[in-house]
Amino acid sequence: MPEDGRVTVPAEVADLLDEFATSLGAAGGLVGLYVHGSLAMGDFRIGISDLDLVAVVERPVDEDELVPLHRRLVDAHRLGSGLHCAYVPVATVGDLPRPHPTWTHQAFHRRRVSPVTRAELQRGGVVLAGPPVASVLPAVSPAELARFVRAELDGYWLGLTRRPWLWVRDFWVDLSLLAVCRSLATLEDGGLITKAEAIARLGDLGVPAWVVDDVRARRDGDPQPLSYRDRVVRGWVARGWVRSAVRGPR
Repeated sequence: MPEDGRVTVPAEVADLLDEFATSLGAAGGLVGLYVHGSLAMGDFRIGISDLDLVAVVERPVDEDELVPLHRRLVDAHRLGSGLHCAYVPVATVGDLPRPHPTWTHQAFHRRRVSPVTRAELQRGGVVLAGPPVASVLPAVSPAELARFVRAELDGYWLGLTRRPWLWVRDFWVDLSLLAVCRSLATLEDGGLITKAEAIARLGDLGVPAWVVDDVRARRDGDPQPLSYRDRVVRGWVARGWVRSAVRGPR
């Protein structure tokens, strides 16, 4: 993959991304291929983080033709199952709220390229193929980014607190605490922080140290066992914090 002085790319990841970019290019119609998320922001944890990409293509993709490509990567690379890619035809780059075919969790789904994704690409996207991001994808304004983040907090994340049974799972505790913390940072100053930076801020925002340590251990690849009772208590604490944080001062 191309050299990028801003990020360190493990060889195993570079091999996977090089093969993906080469395969897409050989299939024809590739305009540009870009990395966002943890890798582009310098917070990638091998075996834990996903690889998040956006492919801009000349025409709508044939999902049936791309499934074998993605499955081959899953079979050939240890990290292949964590590669996610949204496919955006050039004709619809001005309508990114429209759902686009997105390979994620080893299947195609319809997802939109959110303002957060566009902001990550705009501020630090890694170019695997094609021209710079700014010449292909429309920029996101600070106001548009803030509106989207606020709506996600008030809608999705607050709604999640009404489903208490989910909060015994590590996945939902980690995802919710980090996403809400990162969203609050964006609303505060328009910035984008990493998951590691979010973990470092959680304690100052009122999350108990034992919950922060639990989240940090999983992010570091060293999860600690919890009893079911402790999971219930942790879920109650995390859910309460998310609710209070979302409803806090505007």
